[in-house]
Amino acid sequence: MVRLLFIFQFFIFFNSAISAQIETISTKDTTRYSEKQAMEEEKFIAATAFRLANKTKEAIPLLQELIKNNKTEPTFYYELARTYYLDKQYDDALTNASKSVSLDPANLYYAIFEAEILEKQGNAEMAASKYETIISKHPRVEEYWLKMAKLYSAAAMPVKSIETFERMGNTFGFSEEILFRKFRAQSEAGDLNAAVLTLEQLVKSFPDNLQAKNTLASIYKSDGREEDAKELYSEVLQSDPTNANANIALAQGMKEGVNDSQYLNSIIAIIENPQITIDSKISGILPFIDKYIDTQDTSLVSPLGKIATQLVKAHPSEAKAWAISGDIRLHIGQYTDALLSYDEALKLTQRVYAVYEQKMLLLTYLKRYEDLKKCVNEAMDVYPNQINNYVNLAFAELKLGHPDEALSPLSTAELMTGNNHPQAALINSMLAIAYTATNDKEQANTHFQRTDLLSKGNLNSMAQVAGMLAEFGIRLDLARIKIEAATVKNDKDPFNAATASLIDFKEKNYVSSLKWIEMAINNGGLKYPSIAEQAGDVYFMSKNVTKAMDMWRLAKSMGVNTLSLDKKIASKVYIQ
Repeated sequence: MVRLLFIFQFFIFFNSAISAQIETISTKDTTRYSEKQAMEEEKFIAATAFRLANKTKEAIPLLQELIKNNKTEPTFYYELARTYYLDKQYDDALTNASKSVSLDPANLYYAIFEAEILEKQGNAEMAASKYETIISKHPRVEEYWLKMAKLYSAAAMPVKSIETFERMGNTFGFSEEILFRKFRAQSEAGDLNAAVLTLEQLVKSFPDNLQAKNTLASIYKSDGREEDAKELYSEVLQSDPTNANANIALAQGMKEGVNDSQYLNSIIAIIENPQITIDSKISGILPFIDKYIDTQDTSLVSPLGKIATQLVKAHPSEAKAWAISGDIRLHIGQYTDALLSYDEALKLTQRVYAVYEQKMLLLTYLKRYEDLKKCVNEAMDVYPNQINNYVNLAFAELKLGHPDEALSPLSTAELMTGNNHPQAALINSMLAIAYTATNDKEQANTHFQRTDLLSKGNLNSMAQVAGMLAEFGIRLDLARIKIEAATVKNDKDPFNAATASLIDFKEKNYVSSLKWIEMAINNGGLKYPSIAEQAGDVYFMSKNVTKAMDMWRLAKSMGVNTLSLDKKIASKVYIQ
């Protein structure tokens, strides 16, 4: 079967008359075959061709017939195993693969395929045992050792996996890769002491491996071995002064005895360095952004603003730098700068929907509804199935006085959400507002009822519905019920308080409106331009023109450029 195997390997197909004399391609000599052998060869080639064409149903009976007539040819069993494997009949594949191995134990391909089938069946332990046999015959092939270690790991036999790397090191010598893989296997097995010893061996044997030094230093640091960690980080920086992990780790080490603001100022030099990766910088500053959001610690505003500036200077072509800069500026109240950052991020990539969402939120804060429509349409070109696109487009149309135009995106959003979606109640409230504006009372009432039903028991939905109804001055009775329920559970949310204030304001209850808006202010509401402008309106109607002007000017400075706000400031009078 030498000639048969040769043809099988190189997939040479041809038709020839049955002949007692056939020339081999490899040697160009003439070898005599029986008619039976020639017919076997022809059927085998046809079966192989069927398998390669994915026609397993045609290939299988041909191979079964060949085996019936010749039960000692391993190639037939191997080919049938491959065909069954392709047909996902793994048990039959294994039976035939094992038979091919038993007939030709020296054939490496048969043995590897048998192990592959076992792995496919989820029998990683048995597959590993097959590799033990393979390695005993081919001990100098690293690939087989690595595969065996992986199989032992998949079989939940970490000790055997670690032993494999130890044996591998004894066979080939302990290279960087072997030591690192052994360390990782020990770590995954929970044998941390042994893992540290292996990593120390790696660092000692290969002192130029900075990744290993950083990893070992991190372990030392978590174990309280600060001086050992510092020594290793310093060694890393001697070899690579721009190494991100070492720079940030040492900077964090200097955090002891300083507050968060001082620490952030101390790492500005790291942020400015374009050689240090942006990902390591982001991982270092994200906890402080989150901390500012949670605590509103004003001492963090200045250093975070500097970081936002320096991050994009160091990485002007990185979309994530502009996006993070935008997020920082959004949260610290630098809205127009945040808008510029998001625009730059979107110039570099449109593949991160969260940037579009942040920009839409920002444009809503700034009451730039035409720009909001434009942003939504751009987002829809890339993300047509995002519900927020349709909600934001409809809101912009409603604010621009186009209720007819709002109905289409709202109807689409309603179809996309169903009744259990978190925004279902909000969408129905907007539909009710749009139908009210178009004088379709029947549809409006239907959606008001659905709004009431879908928002019950959900604090976020109740707050959203109340805010939307109050914004358009419709069904303030329902809005009041919803916001009272939401506020009882969360009286620290400035938007909840601002909604309660707006309901009272539109009902001309200015005393109560003032109480609520000052609660919103005390809870950090003046970070938001819409609340600042609303506060100005309430103060004016409470006969405090000085405070009203301060609030209106604050909203203006944040980036609100509406004609009505300009008229308020120019005339010093509230204008609806």
